[in-house]
Amino acid sequence: MGKTTAAVNLALALADRGARQVCLVDLDLAFGDVAITLQLFPSHSIEHAIGSEDMLDFHLLEPILTRHEDSLMVLAAPSTPDARDRITPTLVARTLRVLAENFDFVVVDTAPAFDELTLTALDEVDECVMVATLDVPTLKNVKVALETMDALGIAQGHRHLLLNRADDEVGIGAEKVEAILGLRIAAQVTTSVEIAAATNAGRPIVAAKPDHASSAQFQQLAARLSGTPAAPTPASTMKATNPQSPREERGGFFRRRR
Repeated sequence: MGKTTAAVNLALALADRGARQVCLVDLDLAFGDVAITLQLFPSHSIEHAIGSEDMLDFHLLEPILTRHEDSLMVLAAPSTPDARDRITPTLVARTLRVLAENFDFVVVDTAPAFDELTLTALDEVDECVMVATLDVPTLKNVKVALETMDALGIAQGHRHLLLNRADDEVGIGAEKVEAILGLRIAAQVTTSVEIAAATNAGRPIVAAKPDHASSAQFQQLAARLSGTPAAPTPASTMKATNPQSPREERGGFFRRRR
Protein backbone atom coordinates (compact mmCIF):
# COMPACT_ATOMS: atom_id res chain seq x y z
CA MET A 1 0.00 0.00 0.00
CA GLY A 2 1.40 3.38 -1.03
CA LYS A 3 0.42 6.95 -0.26
CA THR A 4 -2.22 7.04 -3.01
CA THR A 5 -3.93 3.91 -1.73
CA ALA A 6 -3.88 5.45 1.74
CA ALA A 7 -5.29 8.75 0.48
CA VAL A 8 -8.08 7.02 -1.48
CA ASN A 9 -9.12 4.85 1.47
CA LEU A 10 -8.99 7.78 3.89
CA ALA A 11 -11.17 9.84 1.55
CA LEU A 12 -13.70 7.00 1.29
CA ALA A 13 -13.71 6.59 5.06
CA LEU A 14 -14.35 10.31 5.50
CA ALA A 15 -17.15 10.23 2.91
CA ASP A 16 -18.78 7.42 4.90
CA ARG A 17 -20.89 6.31 1.93
CA GLY A 18 -22.32 9.75 1.33
CA ALA A 19 -22.72 10.97 4.90
CA ARG A 20 -20.16 13.70 4.23
CA GLN A 21 -19.17 15.65 1.13
CA VAL A 22 -15.56 14.84 0.31
CA CYS A 23 -13.29 15.77 -2.57
CA LEU A 24 -10.04 13.92 -3.31
CA VAL A 25 -7.44 15.98 -5.18
CA ASP A 26 -4.61 14.28 -7.08
CA LEU A 27 -1.67 16.70 -6.88
CA ASP A 28 0.90 14.17 -8.02
CA LEU A 29 0.59 16.01 -11.30
CA ALA A 30 3.14 14.05 -13.33
CA PHE A 31 2.41 10.52 -12.11
CA GLY A 32 -0.93 10.66 -10.30
CA ASP A 33 -2.72 7.35 -9.76
CA VAL A 34 -5.92 8.38 -8.00
CA ALA A 35 -8.14 7.96 -11.06
CA ILE A 36 -6.79 4.55 -12.03
CA THR A 37 -6.93 3.38 -8.40
CA LEU A 38 -10.65 4.16 -8.40
CA GLN A 39 -11.05 2.93 -12.01
CA LEU A 40 -12.24 6.33 -13.10
CA PHE A 41 -11.77 7.71 -16.60
CA PRO A 42 -12.04 11.48 -16.17
CA SER A 43 -12.82 13.67 -19.13
CA HIS A 44 -11.45 16.66 -17.23
CA SER A 45 -8.63 17.32 -14.77
CA ILE A 46 -7.01 20.21 -12.95
CA GLU A 47 -5.36 20.98 -16.30
CA HIS A 48 -8.70 22.40 -17.47
CA ALA A 49 -8.51 25.11 -14.81
CA ILE A 50 -5.23 26.50 -16.15
CA GLY A 51 -5.53 30.22 -16.84
CA SER A 52 -8.50 30.77 -14.52
CA GLU A 53 -6.52 31.60 -11.39
CA ASP A 54 -8.03 35.08 -11.03
CA MET A 55 -11.64 34.05 -11.63
CA LEU A 56 -11.83 30.50 -10.34
CA ASP A 57 -14.94 29.73 -8.33
CA PHE A 58 -16.98 26.60 -7.69
CA HIS A 59 -19.16 27.30 -10.72
CA LEU A 60 -16.06 26.88 -12.89
CA LEU A 61 -14.46 24.12 -10.82
CA GLU A 62 -17.40 21.77 -10.36
CA PRO A 63 -17.64 20.66 -14.04
CA ILE A 64 -14.05 19.38 -14.01
CA LEU A 65 -14.64 17.12 -11.00
CA THR A 66 -15.34 13.41 -11.51
CA ARG A 67 -17.85 11.57 -9.33
CA HIS A 68 -16.97 8.21 -7.83
CA GLU A 69 -19.78 5.78 -7.15
CA ASP A 70 -19.32 6.04 -3.38
CA SER A 71 -20.33 9.72 -3.25
CA LEU A 72 -16.73 10.89 -3.53
CA MET A 73 -15.70 13.66 -5.91
CA VAL A 74 -12.26 13.55 -7.53
CA LEU A 75 -10.13 16.26 -9.08
CA ALA A 76 -7.87 14.19 -11.29
CA ALA A 77 -4.26 14.81 -12.23
CA PRO A 78 -3.53 15.69 -15.88
CA SER A 79 -3.42 12.82 -18.34
CA THR A 80 -0.04 13.95 -19.69
CA PRO A 81 2.96 14.74 -17.44
CA ASP A 82 3.95 17.89 -19.35
CA ALA A 83 0.79 19.69 -18.19
CA ARG A 84 2.38 19.92 -14.74
CA ASP A 85 4.69 22.71 -15.95
CA ARG A 86 1.68 24.89 -16.79
CA ILE A 87 -0.01 24.55 -13.39
CA THR A 88 0.94 27.41 -11.10
CA PRO A 89 1.13 27.62 -7.31
CA THR A 90 -1.57 30.30 -7.50
CA LEU A 91 -3.93 27.86 -9.26
CA VAL A 92 -3.22 25.15 -6.67
CA ALA A 93 -3.87 27.49 -3.75
CA ARG A 94 -7.04 28.92 -5.26
CA THR A 95 -8.36 25.46 -6.18
CA LEU A 96 -7.89 24.12 -2.65
CA ARG A 97 -9.52 27.19 -1.10
CA VAL A 98 -12.56 26.96 -3.37
CA LEU A 99 -12.96 23.25 -2.67
CA ALA A 100 -12.57 23.79 1.07
CA GLU A 101 -15.48 26.23 0.95
CA ASN A 102 -17.75 23.70 -0.76
CA PHE A 103 -16.88 20.32 0.77
CA ASP A 104 -16.83 19.02 4.30
CA PHE A 105 -13.39 17.55 3.71
CA VAL A 106 -10.74 17.81 1.03
CA VAL A 107 -8.03 15.13 0.86
CA VAL A 108 -4.94 15.95 -1.17
CA ASP A 109 -2.57 13.29 -2.49
CA THR A 110 0.68 15.15 -3.17
CA ALA A 111 3.78 14.28 -5.09
CA PRO A 112 6.46 12.55 -2.96
CA ALA A 113 8.75 15.60 -3.01
CA PHE A 114 8.87 19.13 -1.61
CA ASP A 115 8.45 20.92 -4.91
CA GLU A 116 6.83 24.35 -5.20
CA LEU A 117 3.33 22.99 -5.81
CA THR A 118 3.52 20.57 -2.87
CA LEU A 119 4.72 23.36 -0.56
CA THR A 120 1.83 25.51 -1.78
CA ALA A 121 -0.60 22.73 -0.92
CA LEU A 122 1.01 22.27 2.49
CA ASP A 123 0.46 25.94 3.22
CA GLU A 124 -3.28 25.32 2.80
CA VAL A 125 -3.70 22.18 4.93
CA ASP A 126 -5.26 21.89 8.37
CA GLU A 127 -3.99 18.35 9.02
CA CYS A 128 -1.15 16.31 7.53
CA VAL A 129 -0.96 12.52 7.31
CA MET A 130 2.48 10.96 6.86
CA VAL A 131 2.74 7.38 5.59
CA ALA A 132 5.67 5.27 6.79
CA THR A 133 6.77 1.65 6.62
CA LEU A 134 9.07 -0.40 8.84
CA ASP A 135 12.29 0.01 6.89
CA VAL A 136 15.25 2.28 7.54
CA PRO A 137 15.31 4.16 4.18
CA THR A 138 11.64 5.11 4.47
CA LEU A 139 11.96 6.16 8.10
CA LYS A 140 14.97 8.29 7.17
CA ASN A 141 13.00 10.00 4.41
CA VAL A 142 10.01 10.62 6.69
CA LYS A 143 12.36 12.01 9.35
CA VAL A 144 13.88 14.41 6.83
CA ALA A 145 10.38 15.40 5.67
CA LEU A 146 9.32 16.14 9.25
CA GLU A 147 12.47 18.19 9.87
CA THR A 148 11.81 20.15 6.68
CA MET A 149 8.25 20.81 7.80
CA ASP A 150 9.55 21.94 11.19
CA ALA A 151 11.89 24.40 9.50
CA LEU A 152 9.04 25.77 7.38
CA GLY A 153 6.51 25.81 10.22
CA ILE A 154 4.11 23.48 8.39
CA ALA A 155 1.29 21.65 10.22
CA GLN A 156 2.99 21.82 13.59
CA GLY A 157 0.84 19.99 16.11
CA HIS A 158 -1.38 18.71 13.29
CA ARG A 159 0.57 15.74 11.96
CA HIS A 160 -0.64 12.15 11.98
CA LEU A 161 1.46 9.07 11.31
CA LEU A 162 -0.03 6.17 9.34
CA LEU A 163 2.15 3.09 9.72
CA ASN A 164 1.87 0.75 6.74
CA ARG A 165 2.81 -2.96 6.85
CA ALA A 166 2.83 -2.59 10.62
CA ASP A 167 3.14 -6.35 11.12
CA ASP A 168 6.44 -6.73 9.25
CA GLU A 169 8.97 -8.60 11.42
CA VAL A 170 12.06 -6.61 10.53
CA GLY A 171 13.44 -5.68 13.93
CA ILE A 172 11.77 -2.27 14.05
CA GLY A 173 8.63 -2.01 16.14
CA ALA A 174 5.99 0.68 16.51
CA GLU A 175 7.59 2.12 19.67
CA LYS A 176 10.94 2.49 17.91
CA VAL A 177 9.25 4.22 14.97
CA GLU A 178 7.65 6.73 17.32
CA ALA A 179 11.00 7.34 19.02
CA ILE A 180 12.82 7.83 15.71
CA LEU A 181 10.23 10.19 14.25
CA GLY A 182 9.11 11.90 17.44
CA LEU A 183 5.53 11.37 16.34
CA ARG A 184 2.81 9.14 17.76
CA ILE A 185 1.27 6.56 15.43
CA ALA A 186 -2.32 7.46 14.62
CA ALA A 187 -3.19 4.30 12.67
CA GLN A 188 -1.53 0.99 11.78
CA VAL A 189 -2.40 -0.99 8.66
CA THR A 190 -1.09 -4.54 8.49
CA THR A 191 0.07 -6.37 5.38
CA SER A 192 -2.91 -7.84 3.54
CA VAL A 193 -3.28 -9.37 0.13
CA GLU A 194 -6.90 -8.23 0.27
CA ILE A 195 -5.85 -4.58 0.12
CA ALA A 196 -3.97 -5.18 -3.11
CA ALA A 197 -6.78 -7.32 -4.53
CA ALA A 198 -9.39 -4.66 -3.70
CA THR A 199 -7.23 -1.92 -5.21
CA ASN A 200 -6.62 -3.93 -8.38
CA ALA A 201 -10.37 -4.47 -8.70
CA GLY A 202 -11.01 -0.73 -8.50
CA ARG A 203 -12.85 -1.08 -5.19
CA PRO A 204 -10.48 0.06 -2.42
CA ILE A 205 -10.66 -1.91 0.79
CA VAL A 206 -12.80 0.65 2.67
CA ALA A 207 -15.47 0.38 -0.03
CA ALA A 208 -15.07 -3.32 -0.85
CA LYS A 209 -14.82 -4.63 2.72
CA PRO A 210 -15.80 -1.97 5.27
CA ASP A 211 -15.60 -4.56 8.07
CA HIS A 212 -12.01 -5.51 7.25
CA ALA A 213 -9.44 -4.72 9.97
CA SER A 214 -7.57 -2.36 7.62
CA SER A 215 -10.80 -0.54 6.80
CA ALA A 216 -11.38 -0.09 10.53
CA GLN A 217 -7.99 1.61 10.83
CA PHE A 218 -8.84 4.08 8.06
CA GLN A 219 -12.24 4.66 9.63
CA GLN A 220 -10.63 5.38 13.00
CA LEU A 221 -8.14 7.76 11.38
CA ALA A 222 -11.03 9.49 9.61
CA ALA A 223 -12.86 9.78 12.93
CA ARG A 224 -9.78 11.27 14.55
CA LEU A 225 -9.40 13.85 11.81
CA SER A 226 -13.08 14.71 11.69
CA GLY A 227 -13.57 14.75 15.45
CA THR A 228 -16.32 12.14 15.40
CA PRO A 229 -16.59 8.90 17.42
CA ALA A 230 -15.16 5.78 15.80
CA ALA A 231 -16.28 2.17 16.01
CA PRO A 232 -13.96 -0.18 17.94
CA THR A 233 -11.13 -1.76 15.97
CA PRO A 234 -11.56 -5.52 15.37
CA ALA A 235 -9.36 -7.57 17.69
CA SER A 236 -7.92 -9.64 14.88
CA THR A 237 -6.04 -8.50 11.80
CA MET A 238 -5.53 -10.31 8.51
CA LYS A 239 -1.98 -10.96 7.29
CA ALA A 240 -1.11 -11.62 3.67
CA THR A 241 0.74 -14.71 2.55
CA ASN A 242 2.68 -12.71 -0.05
CA PRO A 243 3.80 -9.38 1.48
CA GLN A 244 4.42 -6.49 -0.87
CA SER A 245 7.98 -5.36 -1.51
CA PRO A 246 9.24 -2.32 0.44
CA ARG A 247 8.98 1.11 -1.14
CA GLU A 248 9.43 4.64 0.08
CA GLU A 249 6.33 6.33 1.45
CA ARG A 250 5.61 9.94 2.18
CA GLY A 251 2.69 12.21 2.89
CA GLY A 252 -0.98 12.34 1.98
CA PHE A 253 -2.51 15.58 3.04
CA PHE A 254 -5.87 16.48 4.42
CA ARG A 255 -7.93 19.64 4.62
CA ARG A 256 -11.12 20.30 6.54
CA ARG A 257 -13.69 22.96 5.61
CA ARG A 258 -13.39 25.82 8.08
